[in-house]
Amino acid sequence: MNAMSESEATTLFDVFERTNMHKSKHAETGYSFYNNSAWPAVVKIRALLEEWFLAYPQEPRTAFLNRFRDANQHPSAFFELFLHELFLRIAGSVRVEAPCSWTTHKPDFLAPIEGSSGVIIEAVATTGLNHEENTGERYFARVYDALESVPSPDFLLTLRPKGQLATQPPIDEFVYSVQTWLGTLDYDECQYLCESKNSHKLPVRVLRHGEWNMEISVWPKIGSLRGRLDGLTLSGTSFGFRQEKVHEIIHKALDRKANMYKDEISPLVLAINLGRAFIDEESVLAALFGDVASEIRHDGRGNSISNGLIAKARHRSVSGVLVAWDCYPNSVARTRLMLYENPWASHPLADGIPGLARCITTFRGSQIICEKREGKESSELFGLPRDWPGPRYGDSDNPPEEDAPE
Repeated sequence: MNAMSESEATTLFDVFERTNMHKSKHAETGYSFYNNSAWPAVVKIRALLEEWFLAYPQEPRTAFLNRFRDANQHPSAFFELFLHELFLRIAGSVRVEAPCSWTTHKPDFLAPIEGSSGVIIEAVATTGLNHEENTGERYFARVYDALESVPSPDFLLTLRPKGQLATQPPIDEFVYSVQTWLGTLDYDECQYLCESKNSHKLPVRVLRHGEWNMEISVWPKIGSLRGRLDGLTLSGTSFGFRQEKVHEIIHKALDRKANMYKDEISPLVLAINLGRAFIDEESVLAALFGDVASEIRHDGRGNSISNGLIAKARHRSVSGVLVAWDCYPNSVARTRLMLYENPWASHPLADGIPGLARCITTFRGSQIICEKREGKESSELFGLPRDWPGPRYGDSDNPPEEDAPE
């Protein structure tokens, strides 16, 4: 995509009449879907983001738009827009990439939070996957989209991928293989196996590519489902054995930003968008306070070792880490936010950040004690209904099979 000029930096999305009511493909980028979809819910999403963009300062606008429209940079650019609007509502004003007298860096944001002349906010984005896993995800998305186009009037198909794709599989061969296989199946025989509680004997097809393979199992459709040409489901995940644990990837993403700041005279908050549901709080605690911190349970206690981001007084310039879960354009009203405060911070956030839930961490010997304090829900922070933006197609009588892309 060509970079736009200053005169073109006016709107996040293109201006044209949209008629596309199709659901998103797995391989489709988030920006492409939100730019082209005519779903009523997406119309609301575009309108909200354009409203947020109107409040974005003029000077960095062109560079931001280029990133927002770029497939690879769109997720991180969206998160920056989310943070700008969040802190604009919390602090009343936000400076973007503005030079500061006390640091050689141009912080992503500087917000005048209560009790401070300016809190530095640096945005961090990670999927919780390493580079190889992200690449494998993209390869698999194209396989999924291709197999989704295979007509299946009699059977539901479940995909169970195993391993990690290192190169793109031969999609046309996969499609032909599955189509041919489905043509050999006997519906009545499969139905009998289910009724006789022998479903474990139902036919299975295995597709292979290098060390990666995917098992495809079938289940006979019944009632009104039979005759419909769709019927693809996904079980499990498309990436395989992890070379790195999730908390290690989170740690590395935060560490890169933290290393930019050493001896600041202003509080520093690292804000990270985790997004994926499988990244739980235990992974966050382990990233911040060390591997053994993942042993923390309902009593809020656990042991600490020194390999966490801020464990044992490392990165004292970091006042806290703001974690966002489920932060995508279609889910801003339900994004969960939690500020994890650094007990060793050079510039602690004495009263947290107004409106945000916080985790205050203290230590007794080697024990971690986490005290949670509730904050406002994102819907309240942004002035949105809790069910915003409404049904995914905007039509409760015609529900979609899948949500909008992340």
